Amino acid sequence: MLVCKKRAEMTPEQLTKYWEQLSIVLCIVNCPSGCVKMARYGFGGGKTDLKIFVLYVMRHVPDPVTFDQMSEMVLIDDNINYFLYCECVAELLEGGLMRKETAENGRETYRITPRGGETGRIVESSVPFSLRRAAKETVLIVLNRIQRHARLEAHVIERDGEPLASLKMTDGRDAILQMELMTGSHAQAREICGNFLLHAEHIVDRVLRSLLTPYDDGEEAAEEARSGRVEWPDDRPD
Repeated sequence: MLVCKKRAEMTPEQLTKYWEQLSIVLCIVNCPSGCVKMARYGFGGGKTDLKIFVLYVMRHVPDPVTFDQMSEMVLIDDNINYFLYCECVAELLEGGLMRKETAENGRETYRITPRGGETGRIVESSVPFSLRRAAKETVLIVLNRIQRHARLEAHVIERDGEPLASLKMTDGRDAILQMELMTGSHAQAREICGNFLLHAEHIVDRVLRSLLTPYDDGEEAAEEARSGRVEWPDDRPD
C-alpha cells in the first residue's frame, strides 16, 4: 500500500520502499487527467498465460526480488489483472515453481526454483514476442535500480546521544565515498539520508569536484598538498 508521508519523517528504508511502490504507479499511469494508459503487447488474459509469463520474467532475474519489484516487471500489459496475478504467484509458490525467502533486512523476497526455470524454458515460446521484448526492457531497468540501491548505504546513527547521518557509496566491493555527518536533529539526519539515496551520484560528483578544485592558498600550500607533506599552521617553523 502506498502511504504518503513527509519525506523528513521517513526512514531510508521507508523512502526506498516508497519509491519502489511509486514507480509501479508511474509505470501504469501516464496521463495528466489520471486515466490509466498501459501498452498492450499481446497478453492473452488467462491464468495459465499469466503463470507462464511470470515464470518467463523470473527466469531473467538472477537474484531474489521483492513482491513490488516483481510486480513492476510483470504488470506491463493492460490485459494483466493485478488480482489474477496475485493468485498466480500464490499457486506458483504452492506448486514449487517459485519460492519465498527472507532477506537479511527482514524483507520477503521471491525467486524462481530450478523446476520453475525448466518449466518456464519449455513453455516460454507461447509468450508473444512483443511481450517478451517489453518484459526484458523492464527487467533491465528494475535490475539496474536494484544494483544501484545495493551500492548505497544511508543510516541514522547516534554517538554520545547526538544524531549522525552515516553515508556510503561503493563500487560493489570498495568504498567510493564514506562519511558521517553531525546533524541538529533526527529529522535532519533522515532528510540527509533520503537525499543521499535519491541523488547519490550527483552528491558524490559535487564532493569530488570540490575536493579537486584548486584553491588560492599559495603555491607552497598547493605543493605541500600534492606531495602529502601537509602540516598544521602551528607546527610550521617560524
